[in-house]
Amino acid sequence: MNREMYRDLTPIVSHKLEGKFRESIESGVVCKLDLSSVAFGASLMVNSTKVEERRLRDMDGFFHDQEAYNGADKQELVYRTYYFNFDGMSCAITEMFPGSIGNEFYLTKGHFHEPPEMSEIYIFLRGHGVSVMQNRSKKKPVLIAPLMQGTVVFSPPFYGHRTVNIGRDVLSWISIFNTKARLNYEPIVKEGFRALIVEKDGRATFTMNTSHI
Repeated sequence: MNREMYRDLTPIVSHKLEGKFRESIESGVVCKLDLSSVAFGASLMVNSTKVEERRLRDMDGFFHDQEAYNGADKQELVYRTYYFNFDGMSCAITEMFPGSIGNEFYLTKGHFHEPPEMSEIYIFLRGHGVSVMQNRSKKKPVLIAPLMQGTVVFSPPFYGHRTVNIGRDVLSWISIFNTKARLNYEPIVKEGFRALIVEKDGRATFTMNTSHI
C-alpha cells in the first residue's frame, strides 16, 4: 500500500530515496487524495491578495553548488506564489518550474515557522517532487515525502520544510497555514538543509549536506 503513494515517482527516483519515502509515510505526515476529477480554475489566481516571485537572483545561498549558481541566468523564474488571506487562516497556491543548479533540482528557499509550534498543510495538484522536512534537533531524522497529484503533506510543529521539483513539468500545490505564522529563513541561510535532493545516474536521490553545521 505504501508504494502506491509514490508509484508515479518510481521511474525517476533512486531506491535510496524510496526508503526515505517509506519512512515519511510510516511517520504519518503523508496521505493521498484522488484529485483526478477536480478542476482548478485560473480565476483563482486573479483574486489573490499578493503575488510573490522567486527568481534565481533571489536564491543566492540556497543552492549547494555556489559556482554553478554564479554561472546561471539570474532572471530565471524558479517559483511563483499567490496568497489568499481569510479570518485567522491563510492559503497560497505555488507554481514551481523545472530546472537545476549543478546537479541540485530547483527548490523553494524553505523555512521554519515563528512561533515554532505552527504547522502547515500542503495539497499537491500536479507535477512530481519531494518535500524535505527537518527538526531543529539533529537527533530527529530528516523526513523526505513523495509528491504528486493528490499527495497531502503535514509539516509538523518545530519542523522546517522545503519543496523540490524533481520532474520535467510544473509542480503546483496549495498550502494552508495560520495567518499569524511568520516565515523564519535565518536557520536555512545559516545552516542549510541536512539533506540535498540531487540527480545521479538519471534519477533523483538524496545526499547528506556535509557543510551543514
